[in-house]
Amino acid sequence: MKIRLKQVIEAIEMADEAYTAFGDRQTRKPVFLDDPDITGMRNNELGALLNVEPERFYPFPTKYEIHEYGIMESFVEELPSGKARDELAGAIRGKGAFRRFKNGIRWH
Repeated sequence: MKIRLKQVIEAIEMADEAYTAFGDRQTRKPVFLDDPDITGMRNNELGALLNVEPERFYPFPTKYEIHEYGIMESFVEELPSGKARDELAGAIRGKGAFRRFKNGIRWH
């Protein structure tokens, strides 16, 4: 069940309120289901497949469900105690946290 990370990232970035992104285990590609209330269109083929073969598809998170700061914070908390953990914990506080975190990761 491999799908290219680049495709997953693009699918998450492209999805919005009008479209939900899924991964297709069979084709190993992202697919999009439109919301007919918003788009006025119906993707009957994909909708039917989702109902008949739900195990074939897995939903991608929306860009609103991904919390970059929380990911950095969890990463730091999982590090063993020591200098790297202490420095990265300080780096993610305040303005410029993402840049400092990235630089800290490269340093360690």
